[in-house]
Amino acid sequence: MNLWIDAAFIASFLGLDWAASMHVVSPVGITPWNPSTGLALAWLILRGPFRALPLLLVNILSDEAIKANAASVPIVVVTNMVAVGIYTLAAEVLVRRLQVQTLFPRLQDLIVLLIVAAVAAAFTALINVWLFVWAGELPASSYSASVLRQWVGDIIGIAVVTPVVLRAQAWREWAWTPSFSIAAEIALAMLSIAGLLWIVFGVESTNEYKVFYLLFLPVVAIAVRHGIDGACLALVFTQVGMITLIQSRGLGQAAMTDFQVLLLSLTITGLLTGVVVSERQRAERASREADRRLRERQHELEHASRISSLGEMASQLAHELNQPMTASRAYIKAAQRLLLDGGSPAPPGPSRALESISHAITQIDLAGAIVRNLRDLIRRRSAPPERIELREIVEQSLALVRAQVRMSAIDISLRAAPNLPAIQAERIRIQQVLINLLRNAIDAVETMPAHRRQIAISLSPAPDPQGEVQVLVSVRDRGNGIPPDIQANLFNAFTTSKPDGLGLGLSICRGIVEAYSGRLWLESTGPEGSEFCFTLPATSANIKE
Repeated sequence: MNLWIDAAFIASFLGLDWAASMHVVSPVGITPWNPSTGLALAWLILRGPFRALPLLLVNILSDEAIKANAASVPIVVVTNMVAVGIYTLAAEVLVRRLQVQTLFPRLQDLIVLLIVAAVAAAFTALINVWLFVWAGELPASSYSASVLRQWVGDIIGIAVVTPVVLRAQAWREWAWTPSFSIAAEIALAMLSIAGLLWIVFGVESTNEYKVFYLLFLPVVAIAVRHGIDGACLALVFTQVGMITLIQSRGLGQAAMTDFQVLLLSLTITGLLTGVVVSERQRAERASREADRRLRERQHELEHASRISSLGEMASQLAHELNQPMTASRAYIKAAQRLLLDGGSPAPPGPSRALESISHAITQIDLAGAIVRNLRDLIRRRSAPPERIELREIVEQSLALVRAQVRMSAIDISLRAAPNLPAIQAERIRIQQVLINLLRNAIDAVETMPAHRRQIAISLSPAPDPQGEVQVLVSVRDRGNGIPPDIQANLFNAFTTSKPDGLGLGLSICRGIVEAYSGRLWLESTGPEGSEFCFTLPATSANIKE
């Protein structure tokens, strides 16, 4: 596999170097467009100096030896060794010292790459052109112009080609889904760039410098639409099209250098825009993923809280199940005796037997309802929101704490307003909130004198400030109230007044209520008891997914 990759690099390098040689400044091989330098730097970054450097040296030396005349071969070898050394050092600085991430997940990675590449290209141009002047290959008067041309050629080659090659690592992971809309969008983008290039360079009467900035429109638009990958491909297409049209127009080296400087500003603008857009898109995806994971953790925590609550209520629930099962057995045995004893089917035996069987069925249904509630509470997977009646949820929650209520001789009253609107929510999550508030109220009053073992639950509609109808749920006990030292942090995690409590119940309950655009708060507390309230919207419009 590596041999195929090396062969592809050799072929690409030679092809790009040959394409650039059409604009060479004789006799030293300086060109205002040098994409092979960008490919070489990307190769050094990806493969490392020990693997890529020998191959790179062979390519550059053999290629330049073919193009140069016999007298210039020694100086070509020296200058290319200088270029290889500087760009190898630049690659090492980028990867080892500055730890630039080659997929450009951050804006600073691209900026650092461009700065280091610009510095490396400047040093390469200054040294190599000086060597050509020193060897008599170039006149000293052309030193500044030649340095500028080589620097522009190298930096534009790096800015256009290097990001494409580095980003190509990520393209293998793309899940391509061909569609007419994608093909049409690509075709429209290419036609837009080609049309503007023709306006800028193809029409002889056009003032190219004034209308060149029209090219910013499609490139920036593509970068905004598709991020760094779209910007890279648009810039490659723009560079190739511009070089082709300049060649066909026969413009001089000075004009080509000027246009390459303009293209450099377009390239930097497009790349920076693309990286910023891609970084924002990644941040949005990461935010969505973090929200998803947070919801999963919230559901896991809620499930653990339900299991913990059921563990604490296990003995009472076992007693609660035992009662209807024992009663059912007694009713069925009575029916059996009525039907068999005496051997006579005459009344009132059969009617009393049927009555006993009816009572048994009622008790079995009660036990089945308790088991279903337990099963739903233990279930880990969440269900979609549904239209539910809060009174029904309250009654189901009371059934689960009835045994503890009976054992502690607690009086629980429920007052629900008539025509109470339904809510849209997940049944088990709302039931978890009610059970938690009920168990807190039970714990608060079970040690109180008999006349204060009272819990009052009320359900009523309540308009919110925006005018939408909400359902207000109130759970009031007659305990000793919440200690003042924990009232401020009552709904924070790990805040509790119970010796063996974890302090997670109210925090979880507030998260559940707020997930449905509701609110949970402590209405009042004091020596005569506490009242907790929460509201839920009567419509599904405000539910947060």
